[in-house]
Amino acid sequence: MAALARKILVVDDSKLLRDLMVALLTEDGYEVTAVENGAEALDALAEPRPQPDLILLDLEMPVMGGAEFLQSAATQQRFHGMRVVVVSSSSLDDSTRIRPLARLAKPFTPQALLRVVGEYALPRAG
Repeated sequence: MAALARKILVVDDSKLLRDLMVALLTEDGYEVTAVENGAEALDALAEPRPQPDLILLDLEMPVMGGAEFLQSAATQQRFHGMRVVVVSSSSLDDSTRIRPLARLAKPFTPQALLRVVGEYALPRAG
């Protein structure tokens, strides 16, 4: 169980998978926001509210995929230090300047999702 209401941003174009991740993570005590693509993630992160402790990022999405999101975020100082776990059946190439902490391959079990989030959703210092 999550000790603090740590914030998670889920970025995935599959409504079914987004809803599943939101349900599992909310039940485990996380505060979850979900969006359908990288462009919406950039918009959500631009809002003046506390930033997520972890981003769960799919790579293959319409409008703006995960790799494009990471490339765009890498150019903006406010995104430096963000914690990202790629949740995808695809792989990320080595040219991305923001490196994910881990990769959770789809399909995954609820236990695997909660284990990865529990390991990497550390509260930010300061």
